[in-house]
Amino acid sequence: MDNRITKRRLSDFLSYEWILMIVAIVAAIVVWELAYTIGSVRLSVGQQFKFYYDESIDGYTEDDFYSVLVGKNTFSYDVLELNSESLTSDYNVLSVRLSIQEGDILITDKVAPKDDAEGDELYIRAKSMVDSYSIYTLEGMLSDARTYLRDNFFTDAAKGKELSAINFSDLSQLDDAKIRAVFLDRMSKDNRFRSAEQKEEGFLLEKGRIQKLMQEVHAFGYFMDNAPEECFFNYTKYEQSHELEDAESDNKEVYYNLKQREIDAGRENAKYGINVEFLKDSDTSSGEQKKDPSAYFKVKGNSDAKDVVMMAFNFREYQPHLQFETISFMNTVIRQCSDIIDNV
Repeated sequence: MDNRITKRRLSDFLSYEWILMIVAIVAAIVVWELAYTIGSVRLSVGQQFKFYYDESIDGYTEDDFYSVLVGKNTFSYDVLELNSESLTSDYNVLSVRLSIQEGDILITDKVAPKDDAEGDELYIRAKSMVDSYSIYTLEGMLSDARTYLRDNFFTDAAKGKELSAINFSDLSQLDDAKIRAVFLDRMSKDNRFRSAEQKEEGFLLEKGRIQKLMQEVHAFGYFMDNAPEECFFNYTKYEQSHELEDAESDNKEVYYNLKQREIDAGRENAKYGINVEFLKDSDTSSGEQKKDPSAYFKVKGNSDAKDVVMMAFNFREYQPHLQFETISFMNTVIRQCSDIIDNV
């Protein structure tokens, strides 16, 4: 039988079989894509860390802030992706991003309106962000982080203590069995930890994450107790919206009731952010050179970090184990620019 491939036979084959060839190619692509998807790690909300430069903030600085965050080992092993985005007034996508919990830190401003300002210009941007989005109070973030550590990872003896009585620098309070149990539960579907050997390596990484978080929480608690009051952006949520709403508007009473609810909940004049301009080195005798905050953020048109506010989003419901990477982020900024927590 003559099975030689000739130009005529090849031409006839391609004329009648080209559809099958296309189908076969498409099928191969689909199979490879499926195999890649199954074998890859699907990032959760917490595993993607993102910080935003608000539309008024200049994110182009003398240092690469991204490199600082990575170089200082800011995040735990389970943060697999780090991104930033500069928002614009023409197309501000923040509300869209936050609708799918894509955001952890916001760098915004508290520039006061000009005397002749009208309409939208009367708003202080930082207050509008608090009124509009789920911004964490710093007190609430610290308390929730402490509760997370105590309730999930402490020994039974230490777990019964009040938060105010716990020294979060004392790593002996941690229970390895509880750390392992939480790790195996939350990583049960993670492709990185399948074999017994991988799980053991993962447990060690998880233990390191918890130990680091304890240290970060301890340092942030010290900052909250000892930083000058000027370092904090204080505000009562919905206060600005209530003040600027027209007297005849039905929303006037709505915002009043919302503001009163915040007051009743103990969040009157709460700390919603850090005024980064006041992060300064108070003692230069150590010889360690701190960075001026303006090296990382400043309001557009300014030469310094005046009126810049750093805030954290509250998505604890969606990322209960990685929400407090925001504390590590803030601590890195604090350490870069001031000596407040250097010896903690």
